[in-house]
Amino acid sequence: MHALLCRFVSAALCHNVSQLLLPVFLCTGVAAPKRRRVDETVVAQEMPKWLEIKPTDDEKTKQKKRKLAKAYKSKARFARLDQQQKEKADAWKRFLAGKGKRTKK
Repeated sequence: MHALLCRFVSAALCHNVSQLLLPVFLCTGVAAPKRRRVDETVVAQEMPKWLEIKPTDDEKTKQKKRKLAKAYKSKARFARLDQQQKEKADAWKRFLAGKGKRTKK
């Protein structure tokens, strides 16, 4: 009720009607995502042996292992893609650096 009353009081003082129609929201900012560093060498590791699903595992353990294996494969895939992107960028930089050395005849 107090906020509504304050709004009407500010309406009397405000000359711009479009400001009255807009709802007032207080927004907080969001932190920027952290940038990952691409390691120089990516070692293709095999999935750990303990993540293999055994016939003796119960259903809950199987679900957990499937989820962990999927996360492991996804992380390995992104690491591989980052490494490929870094190699492409390095190759392009080497190409541009070498291109200026030549002279036209």
